[in-house]
Order: sequence, then C-alpha cells, then structure tokens
Amino acid sequence: MRPLRFLLLIAALMSPAGLSAQPVGDSDRQAIQSTILSQIQAFRLDDAGTAFSYASPYIQEKFQNPGRFINIVRRNYQHVYRAQDVTFTELSVVEGHPIQQVHLVGPDGTAVIAAYIMQRQEDGSWKINGVHLRKADDTTS
Repeated sequence: MRPLRFLLLIAALMSPAGLSAQPVGDSDRQAIQSTILSQIQAFRLDDAGTAFSYASPYIQEKFQNPGRFINIVRRNYQHVYRAQDVTFTELSVVEGHPIQQVHLVGPDGTAVIAAYIMQRQEDGSWKINGVHLRKADDTTS
C-alpha cells in the first residue's frame, strides 16, 4: 500500500464518519486553500492558538494543546512552519477525503509537495486533518 493511501486509511478510521463525504466545488476549493494559507500565516507569526484552530478535532485531540502542536510542527515540518513560497496544485478526492496538493519551499530553499488531508466540519467549514510531505521531485507517493 502506498504511504499516502495508508495515511488516508488511518485518517478515515480516526475521523467521524461522513464529515467529508460531500463533493468539493469551487467555493470549497477556495475555502480549503484559505484554511491552509491561514494556518501557514499563523505559523509564520508563531501564533500557536490560531494555527491549532485550523486543525481538525482529531488532530487537536491527538496533540492536546496549541503549544505542543506548534512545537511538533516546528521540529518536524519546517517547510510548513516557515514556508517561503506556497503554490497550490491539484485538489483530488481519495476515498472520500479531499487532498489539496501544495508546493512549498522551505527556509533552506528546498521544495516539497505537501498533501493536506482536509475534513469538512458539521458547520460546513474545512479543517486540516493531516499533512503528508514528500520531496518535490519524488513521484512515488
């Protein structure tokens, strides 16, 4: 099983059923991209509370508080934490989960593709339910 599919399977099993089963239209695409950009901006400002607010309930439960969340992102996701360039690419739906691909250039000048797993909330808003990073030139996942 490819790593992204495995990650999606785990996310699907851990997420409340049915929250992201609706199709993704143009307004949803804009809302998803706005959510991602807003979280990236919060990371740039070291605003842990705001960055944490864009995470899904599952992610919030997993990391427990904004301080722990931002520390883990700072340590393990430098391309997300201090993105120098952000370019949205394809948005697809895999096993009912919208996946927004984002080309990120990190503080060291290297590029990655971030696959943002999105989750529609009961109020219609979008939250980030996980991020999978791979090298921008890696086509295996």
